[in-house]
Amino acid sequence: AAGGGTDFNELRAYIISKLLWDPDTDVKKHMDEFIDYYYQDAGVYIKEYIKALTDKVEKDNIHVGFNDHPLAEYLEEDMLDVYDTLLDKAQDAV
Repeated sequence: AAGGGTDFNELRAYIISKLLWDPDTDVKKHMDEFIDYYYQDAGVYIKEYIKALTDKVEKDNIHVGFNDHPLAEYLEEDMLDVYDTLLDKAQDAV
């Protein structure tokens, strides 16, 4: 991310700006829109990556924090393999 920040800073800023204009806005629509334009051909894999993270966190009722331990449940080896594969595919797409 630009400036050495955390993951998806640009996406987060885009969504927050949309929510500030309209708190009832369709977040998924704007998220898809941003990812499609920002990541272009890699967008499909970025969406899958975000979905994999989200599904794991929701399924196992995991609270994700800023200072999570590297052994957090959503960072287990099998999930890291899934994330790595998707990010490799995203990189190969561009």
